[in-house]
Amino acid sequence: MPVQSEVYHESTGKSPSLLLAAIRRWPLLILGAGVGLLGGFFVFAAQAPQYQSSAKVLVIKQRIEPLSGTDSRAAYVDDYVATQIPLIKSDLILTSAAKRPELSQLSEPLPENPNVAASVFLGGLTIARDKEAAVGGQGSSNVLVMSFRSKNAHDSYLLLQAVIDAYKRELSDVYAGQTKKQIKALEARIDAHKQSVDEESGKHADLARQLLVITGEDLPVIRGRVSVGRERDFALAMELKDIDDQLELINTTGKNRRDRLAALTLLGVAKRIGTEAGSAAPETRVFALQAERKELLERMGKDHPQIKAIDAQIDFFKKLLEEQNPDDPLGTLDELTQLQRQLERRKKTAKAQMEVIGTRYRDDEDKLKRGGDLAVQIDRTKAKIADESKRMSDRQLEVNALRPSESAGGYEASVITPPHEGNKVGTGLFSWLMAGIVLGVLLGVGLAMLAELTDKSFRSAAEIRQRLGAPVFGHLSPIDIKRVRDVEIAANYDPTLVVALRPKSVEAEAYRGIRAQLFVSTQDKGHQVIQITSPNPGDGKSTLAANLAIAIAQAGKKVILLDCDFRKPRVHSLFNIPKPELGLASVTDGQTALSTAIRHSAVANLDLLPCGPRPSNPAELLSSTKFQEVLSELRKQYDFVIVDTPPLLAVSEPRVVAQRVDGVLMVFRITKKARPQAERAREQLTDMGANLLGVIVNGVGALNDQYGYNYQYTYDYQYAQSYSDESPSGEFDAPK
Repeated sequence: MPVQSEVYHESTGKSPSLLLAAIRRWPLLILGAGVGLLGGFFVFAAQAPQYQSSAKVLVIKQRIEPLSGTDSRAAYVDDYVATQIPLIKSDLILTSAAKRPELSQLSEPLPENPNVAASVFLGGLTIARDKEAAVGGQGSSNVLVMSFRSKNAHDSYLLLQAVIDAYKRELSDVYAGQTKKQIKALEARIDAHKQSVDEESGKHADLARQLLVITGEDLPVIRGRVSVGRERDFALAMELKDIDDQLELINTTGKNRRDRLAALTLLGVAKRIGTEAGSAAPETRVFALQAERKELLERMGKDHPQIKAIDAQIDFFKKLLEEQNPDDPLGTLDELTQLQRQLERRKKTAKAQMEVIGTRYRDDEDKLKRGGDLAVQIDRTKAKIADESKRMSDRQLEVNALRPSESAGGYEASVITPPHEGNKVGTGLFSWLMAGIVLGVLLGVGLAMLAELTDKSFRSAAEIRQRLGAPVFGHLSPIDIKRVRDVEIAANYDPTLVVALRPKSVEAEAYRGIRAQLFVSTQDKGHQVIQITSPNPGDGKSTLAANLAIAIAQAGKKVILLDCDFRKPRVHSLFNIPKPELGLASVTDGQTALSTAIRHSAVANLDLLPCGPRPSNPAELLSSTKFQEVLSELRKQYDFVIVDTPPLLAVSEPRVVAQRVDGVLMVFRITKKARPQAERAREQLTDMGANLLGVIVNGVGALNDQYGYNYQYTYDYQYAQSYSDESPSGEFDAPK
């Protein structure tokens, strides 16, 4: 028995992770990195050469002598150079630079539109503070380093010189006139905002007076009353609906006492009538007094003073009833009729309340409607006043920020390092290459994830066990059909029967490993009938059944191999038996006896029961009682009955047989769609209540795939098996 060690490269989870996908599909990462590297190089090569011209400009502020009594140190506190960089990059300077006459010497003329020309300057111009010019390398420097990058060496010089000249020429004008112009424009806008605020304030006051005349009070108070009135009106409407429903039930109730009591119960007032305030009504008192008189009369007699007193009370309440209830002076109305009259009184009261409430809150609604437009206009004026006030405040802040520049004095710019012909500068080959590699690796990761998501094959034995819920009995590698046989059998068996022909081969050892697993699964269970099937044709079920039967027979067990694949029988061809005229189909059809159809093989302890003539009704024969009797008889004669059946997903016969055997072994070939097909086959067996003992993986080791299993044997050889989507070609033949 070989010592088997499994190396898993992933967990049994169903969802592929990014890291594991990248590890399993590492060639895609390398391919992506290579493509990205080439792409980065080609992009770099396609870049036009760049030339850069640089200059240094010293910016000096012309300070005004401080007045007597002021601190002269205040002149050195402000960082005036910080404002110069935005000034140089402004449209004012750049559009002026674009008009310089010396730019006619450019190799590529600037656009005629000044704004577009300014954007060209802005794209190539770089300005920074010179750190070396700072005192001791610290503090703020008043030296600006200006650079311009262009595709032409002379163009970079001309464009930078034009910017410097425009800056020097416009510098005094900017702070002498532009600041005042901006302040004047801002002050005009402030006046406009102030005028708008005054106008809107007057409108707001006028609208508020008009609204007060219409409503007479604040709108929130009116809205509150309307809300309360609507709620009360709704509650009364619901109460009236409830009363109408109860009255409808009363009106449809018959005169039968039982029906009327049932109606009282439905209305939920059977006990309430006699206990609520209505119990003091005259008719109720008469009923109570009459009951009390009846009880006393039996004990005291009709002449007793107490009886006479009760009679007087009864007379009093009857007279009162005559006054209150002319229709029923004797108070003989039943409880349901009393309830009906109470409901009618409640309905009348509720309607009256609705009229009063409706009149009140509808008056308030009319006020809201008439004052609603004015309220909307008031809210709009408030919002406009707030908006104009904020804008006025913002403009005032801008004016306050510009005031110091208005009176701070002028500036002078001196070129201490003049511009020169542009020098060629690098375009970042390394950066392009690194960016290409990163993008290529990301592309490789994406392709790896896509390959993982579209891959429907199994990746490991652990995944097979987890998804199919059955142990993996073994793995079958392709069979080299041209290898020399170790044992010669006169019957000239098919080369794929390696257990009989090459018992010392690696392939034969794999079948013996499956035999060992089967013995463990069926230990102490007596005679066993084992079905061999597969999801699809070509998965290797017949080769597995034949080699497994030979391996069991070599272990000293008495075995018979049944060919139940009535559509494409192969047992007779594997064992080189001429096409038999009698077989399992003949036995199940009642044409011959079982003993007549059984054939002996050249392997000791192994008998065969081929299909015989292919029947036209295979499903009916395998589901017949006769087939069950055949299995029962063979179970008595043999230790193991191996049943070769068609693929599960092709025909229905395997599911019929699965209900009659002791266990099922399912073999499938590793393909790109192996997982869903194996799961479907497993579901069919589960639906039929079959006992799936285990699965066998076929076609392993065809290629050196990344999903690998390493098998080391105690013999003097070793080999590696791996899951692959392809089968070998040429002299190799995978089991069928």
